[in-house]
Amino acid sequence: MPRVARAKCHTGFYHVVIRGNGKQIIFEEKEDFDFFLKRVKKYSEMDKVEIHAYCLMDNHVHFLLRSEAGGGVDAFMHRLQSSYARYYNSKYERRGHLFQDRFFSDPVLDRRGFFACIRYILKNPEKAGICPLGKYQYSSFGDYYRVDAICNTDYALNLAGGLRPLLEIIEADADEDDEIMFELDATSKKEMQAKKVICDTLGVASGTEILSYEKSKRDEAILLLKSKGLTSRQIERLTGVGRGVIQRLQLEG
Repeated sequence: MPRVARAKCHTGFYHVVIRGNGKQIIFEEKEDFDFFLKRVKKYSEMDKVEIHAYCLMDNHVHFLLRSEAGGGVDAFMHRLQSSYARYYNSKYERRGHLFQDRFFSDPVLDRRGFFACIRYILKNPEKAGICPLGKYQYSSFGDYYRVDAICNTDYALNLAGGLRPLLEIIEADADEDDEIMFELDATSKKEMQAKKVICDTLGVASGTEILSYEKSKRDEAILLLKSKGLTSRQIERLTGVGRGVIQRLQLEG
């Protein structure tokens, strides 16, 4: 079945989201976040795509991008996802698709949508219960204070009328329309709690370490996590073990 062409927007602005295959974790440690951001900078310059906001969460990434060229966003995202998947699969000795399907993109049509999108993206960590938006290390919030920013900060600053009014817009409570436009099942508090249960129970830094276990040890670990109250879907997302394997163990157990 042929792929449906992406909607083109006269403004050139798009809210773009990529997520891990099966919602699995795609950033295990600081080195992974740093590698990804270096590639964002490199390929955005190569494909002439402007970054206006970003936020890297454990299992997904949000961007606000602008490209006046027809295929700029597609080329940029293809390079970025391919490069990072090769890096991640090599580092963690895994195979297969790292990302779920193609990236999601939605046109941003006007000034209100532009600021609503920035607010939604930057508030992802706060909404997930991780930390206040200004303290999250892997979002573009800090670009408004950095000299070597990845983002084009001038556009938002000029549109808002300066840093103070822009911060007021970003820190304002999202209205109901914002949630309808941009809600995409961001990492929840329950997901963060489940990740902690896995790490504490198995004594690992990341749930994906289970993929390197021998089969019998892996199966024991999965059953142990089930006994701690984790759902099959949570174990699949946070360890990378297929749901079929988890369900088979449940039946055998």
